[in-house]
Amino acid sequence: MRERLFYFTSAWAADRLKLPAPAPRRQVQWWDEDEEAANNRPIEVDIDPNLGRTPREQLDGFIETFVIGWPRAKLIRKQGFGSEPPFRRMWPPRSPVVEMRTVQTRTFGFFSCRGVYVGMRVDLTENTHANNDRLYNEYGDYVMQRLRHIVSSDVDVVSDVEDLIGG
Repeated sequence: MRERLFYFTSAWAADRLKLPAPAPRRQVQWWDEDEEAANNRPIEVDIDPNLGRTPREQLDGFIETFVIGWPRAKLIRKQGFGSEPPFRRMWPPRSPVVEMRTVQTRTFGFFSCRGVYVGMRVDLTENTHANNDRLYNEYGDYVMQRLRHIVSSDVDVVSDVEDLIGG
């Protein structure tokens, strides 16, 4: 059952992997396990609720709750992972670009239609707010350049973001 959709580009995926993530757990070899099997086990990560969430965890949590259809009020802190407002259009001339916001990250992309967001770039909030909005302009221009190659009917450039979130 579809609530909302989140698509992303390969550039967004590469940016996401650069975000700080939980530290890997130290591998443990069980007494009845040989060394090769222990080395081939997937790496597990520590999740310590007392330390808070890493930027990648916040981003992933926000995307998951957006896609499964949490209402806007639950998407933002204290219950959710998003900032207030969770989505915001950039100022003209970059108004087709919609910023998806968590406390620690900013994703730049656009809404294709109601409930369908396309993430194109992501970075840490502390980076995007530094240098007099240089990265805001850079990422906004990046999305605008890509939008020139997309059919205009596949991009919602005028609707209010609150309507596009739905729910």
